[in-house]
Amino acid sequence: MRAVVYREYGSPEVVGVDELNKPVARNDEVLVRVRATSMNPADWHYLTGRPYLIRMPAGVPKPRRKSWGATSV
Repeated sequence: MRAVVYREYGSPEVVGVDELNKPVARNDEVLVRVRATSMNPADWHYLTGRPYLIRMPAGVPKPRRKSWGATSV
């Protein structure tokens, strides 16, 4: 599947599209297809890593999760 990924904090130039393994739904989960999405101010803060306090739960030197919305990444 294609996913929007980022491996470091920064401006929108650090965002790219990458191929990832398709997630597998467990017995109590549902897999849905997303055709469109958007960003909100919280997503912007996680992308840029600012304010710096946002890095405490997200990863201090670099983001722990490489993709938004994909739980298996």
